[in-house]
Amino acid sequence: MKEIRVLVISHMYPKKPLDVNVIHQQLKQLLREKCQVRVLSPVPYAPRIFWTNARRKAYGQVSRSNLIDGIPIEFPRYIRAPGSWFHGISGYTMYKSVSRFGKFDSIIKEFNPDILHTYAATPDGYAGLMLKKKYRIPFVCSLLGSDINVYPDYRPFGRKVTRQVISGADQLVAVSHALKTAAKAITQPKHAIQIVYMGVDLDNFRDREEVRTQFRAKLGILPKEVVLLFVGGLLKAKGVLDLIDAFTQLYNHYRNLRLVFVGDGSARGELRRRISELHIEDKVHIVGEKPHEEIPCWLSASDIFVLPSHREGLPNVVLEAMSCRRPVIATRVGGIPEAVEDGVNGILVDKGDVVSLAKTIAYLTKDELTRRIMGRKGRQIVSERFTWKKSGQTLREVYDKVLSNI
Repeated sequence: MKEIRVLVISHMYPKKPLDVNVIHQQLKQLLREKCQVRVLSPVPYAPRIFWTNARRKAYGQVSRSNLIDGIPIEFPRYIRAPGSWFHGISGYTMYKSVSRFGKFDSIIKEFNPDILHTYAATPDGYAGLMLKKKYRIPFVCSLLGSDINVYPDYRPFGRKVTRQVISGADQLVAVSHALKTAAKAITQPKHAIQIVYMGVDLDNFRDREEVRTQFRAKLGILPKEVVLLFVGGLLKAKGVLDLIDAFTQLYNHYRNLRLVFVGDGSARGELRRRISELHIEDKVHIVGEKPHEEIPCWLSASDIFVLPSHREGLPNVVLEAMSCRRPVIATRVGGIPEAVEDGVNGILVDKGDVVSLAKTIAYLTKDELTRRIMGRKGRQIVSERFTWKKSGQTLREVYDKVLSNI
């Protein structure tokens, strides 16, 4: 197998080793597939005078470069105005910043990339499309979810640049068939969109019985209590308010039921208000954001994973829950039905259907045997279809096909 050089652009790339995410995990696997990888991760320009909130301060404190698991990363700054109004033009400002980035010409000359790969159609994909035209590098773009399902609806210009990326990329890859269909509905791609699923580290994401008691004890949860777990952004679009409404219908009838939210977001205040009004602070726990390496522990401490999102690509946390042998209750949106087989390793409900969500939770709460059978099946599905090895091999095949067509 010939070694190839891949230059990645992703504003979502980890800034520190402890922040590792699915993009980094996929690139780590590419190293094993004889790919050299170098990353540019543009960061919004945030001088100290603009440190008016935690996010901007964090941007301002990002280092100029890093090395994580053997992958070198540069963090050039770009102008990014806040709010959805400016999302469409952020791809252009990212391009101007990256192309003027002092080291970029030298990176091209020194690294001589065979492939330019961006993650997300906007803003990264648009920057990648402009760089492809300037430097004549084959361009691959990964579609992840919100870049197709959400951002194009922000403003007309956002849809316009998304269409340009879809039609202009040498190859698009999507994390689910549902996302592929959604992208084709925006405009016709140059070539057929390839499906490259993300993966799971089976060694890390496993049922850890040794930590189950420890993590339940942190919240005063007894061995016989049934724990529902949500992991993700505490956002209305993630269905967290639907979940608290469903729990409200159940907690008086199932006194052994607990609900744990791992994450943070704009709906956190509303969740706390409802929990306080119902006086169920002893039943519902919001533990905040946790490091990725701690998520297997929270999954092991739970009994049922619940994700009632209104829209998704294919969230990796669903695969991680399956890998930890947890049955999944989720909505029939995006790529979720491609991983969760209704009645096999979990149960699917319609988005926003709080009554069905409550009935499904009640059913699995009462049936421990079904939970165990579904959990085992989920682990099997992940091991067969959603490993990082398979993800990396499939992506390498995409690169080879692109390069063979030059």
